[in-house]
Amino acid sequence: MPERTCLFCRKARSKSSLLRFVASSGALKADPAGVLPGRGAYLCRTRECLEGGLKRAGAFARALRTKAAVPDAAGVEKIIREAGL
Repeated sequence: MPERTCLFCRKARSKSSLLRFVASSGALKADPAGVLPGRGAYLCRTRECLEGGLKRAGAFARALRTKAAVPDAAGVEKIIREAGL
């Protein structure tokens, strides 16, 4: 099983245990199925990592090698609800 590293806690985990994000049309989008095209960045499926990681715009810009608008507080909560946390 391939491993990826969480942008927030920096722990390597199996790809299936992380939530993938991509930059699409200049915005950061969650890709729970892992099927959207483009470079991906990953966060653990824990509330702590999702909240902390989504506040770090610079980390996503580096990982995705492009600028992507990080969601506001309401968008972060929506992503967390969709992840089932």
